[in-house]
Amino acid sequence: MDINALRKAGLRTSKAQLDLDSYRRDLWPRNTLQMHREGVQPDAPALAVWPENAEQISTALAWAQQEGVSVVPYGAGSGVCGGAAGRRGSLVIDTKRMRRIIQVDHEARTAHVQA
Repeated sequence: MDINALRKAGLRTSKAQLDLDSYRRDLWPRNTLQMHREGVQPDAPALAVWPENAEQISTALAWAQQEGVSVVPYGAGSGVCGGAAGRRGSLVIDTKRMRRIIQVDHEARTAHVQA
């Protein structure tokens, strides 16, 4: 798994175990209980990235398709039913760094914001 293309595109990437461990689960109570009561460790993803804009997400998705890697989007980790948990060998795209306000329309009272 060559992640240099992602890094060249300016994406912050990590294969560090501590980072990957944080994406083993989402906030689904069943998984929390299994981990703490039964010692069950869900699978960890292979790689995590933290894009800051739509272009970096496009780069990460193109890379994942080329590498044949599944993608798990991760916002606040509130997939609730396991949907935000990393899968074995997956790429987690964590959108926490996408926090810009793109446009505000005061008249319509709407805003276009990142994740």
